[in-house]
Amino acid sequence: MENNKNIQIFRYGKPVAEVTNKEYLRQWIIDNCPYNENREFAIPPTTSLAECMEIAKNRGYAFTYAEAKNAPFEAVSRFGNIMAEMDIAEVAADLGYTPTKKGKNFTCKCPHCKTEGMVALVPSKGVYRCFVCGETGNSVSFVKAVRRLGTDDAVNYLESMYINK
Repeated sequence: MENNKNIQIFRYGKPVAEVTNKEYLRQWIIDNCPYNENREFAIPPTTSLAECMEIAKNRGYAFTYAEAKNAPFEAVSRFGNIMAEMDIAEVAADLGYTPTKKGKNFTCKCPHCKTEGMVALVPSKGVYRCFVCGETGNSVSFVKAVRRLGTDDAVNYLESMYINK
């Protein structure tokens, strides 16, 4: 594969992810696509790329090549869409962490050290950083820490609360 080509992943015509090579594509399918429709079995890690792609196609996925510079990961991925549309101060407020305005940014309690730490929320960049424990992150990691969810569940939560209204 050419170095300037990425593989875009779509589900039912909607972009969901982008990977940089065939091995990453195989691993993405293993991590994100169920072996059967009931999600009872994971795809075995030794499954070939061709078989992984066939399973994914049967589940509504499609794959295309794109120029890397014209289709950045953020523009086509669920995660990227969330990061582009999230206001981290709004997410913190909705989760019960009332932000206080400090200049052009905000502060609120840290979701990691809970009692002693304060985080700086930077809405323009969608990130936070704790002054005490040093934890940093974005809206997804904030939701993961507060609600104790995995990455996919946190992304689903943010999509349902803010994107798919």
